[in-house]
Amino acid sequence: MLFWPRLPHPAALTAVTFPRFSPAYNAQVAANLIAPDALTARAIYPVQVYESVLCAVLVAVLLATFRRRRISGELFLRMALGYATLRFGLEFLRADNPPVASGLTFSQLLCTAIVGVALLTLILRRRWADRLSLRLQVP
Repeated sequence: MLFWPRLPHPAALTAVTFPRFSPAYNAQVAANLIAPDALTARAIYPVQVYESVLCAVLVAVLLATFRRRRISGELFLRMALGYATLRFGLEFLRADNPPVASGLTFSQLLCTAIVGVALLTLILRRRWADRLSLRLQVP
């Protein structure tokens, strides 16, 4: 018989567990996700670490495109679009916010609104840049 090593689930490579009586452990016991006599909490995703890394990538992208901006406020609107998009996705990994509408959390609904407003604002500012003196002088 051939020996195949049992590989860990991909989530096990990035998930973390917490010891007994930690806040995460207590929350999981209260939600009946683990038995009160469990040694550790269930593995959870370190979403804050993911968010930090993704925000660093977003900053790098924004810095790389800094000189390409053509209208006042464009960089801020790109940041709002980028952050709302990544936060929307990260909310699927979080377990601390219950869904409020259409299976989405409040944060996801807010991110959807932010993307809509930022995109509309960016389009309108580009269209009316000359009339509102928003165009930047390109060196």
